[in-house]
Amino acid sequence: MLSDSITFAGHSITTFQMLGLGALLLGVAAMLLAIARGRKTTLKRSEVTEDLTAEMARIAEALERIADQGASQMMRQDAQDAARAPTAASEAKDAEPVPETPPAPHRIPYSMFGR
Repeated sequence: MLSDSITFAGHSITTFQMLGLGALLLGVAAMLLAIARGRKTTLKRSEVTEDLTAEMARIAEALERIADQGASQMMRQDAQDAARAPTAASEAKDAEPVPETPPAPHRIPYSMFGR
């Protein structure tokens, strides 16, 4: 049975030759897989990448702090406006009606992280 031959593109190939070729291809695939796994474990992050990551994290934290300062300042201002509103309303009852002014536009602090 191993001496049977197959004709492929004008060439006669025996089943033993096909079996040897399959074993050779399987061996090459196993060797390439072993080399690829070995390379994955030896790859390490460089010191420059670690420094860059630390600096970017520091910059991101600073930007978030700046954005939070603007938001907390607006909340403080809104609280002060709300505290002043009852006294202004009681004075308005005694005085003549004053035409309403449009409210000041709300400012939204810029944050590149969408917070």
